Amino acid sequence: TIAKMMRGPSGGFSTVRAVGFRLEDRNQVAVSMNMFDTDATPIYRALEVVKFEAARYGLEVVGTQIVGTVHLDALLNCVEYYLRLVDWDRKQIIENHLIGL
Repeated sequence: TIAKMMRGPSGGFSTVRAVGFRLEDRNQVAVSMNMFDTDATPIYRALEVVKFEAARYGLEVVGTQIVGTVHLDALLNCVEYYLRLVDWDRKQIIENHLIGL
């Protein structure tokens, strides 16, 4: 399964624990992941692998969810990866100026 492939002990990412399950009422499947080190395994990298593996089964990722807290850097890494920003600097983030970062 996709979740098994994501887990470190199964040859996947050593900082990811994952489980897969069916959402019968939605006719969907879900991959739930605990990501213990988003520097070692960025969120976008894990998502891209899930999307790639899902496509092999003729499935697509229709949504994602974050439960609990997440480091700002982990989210900014996703923004930078997916938006492919040119001439971007994190100093452009207004909130960094407001809180003195």
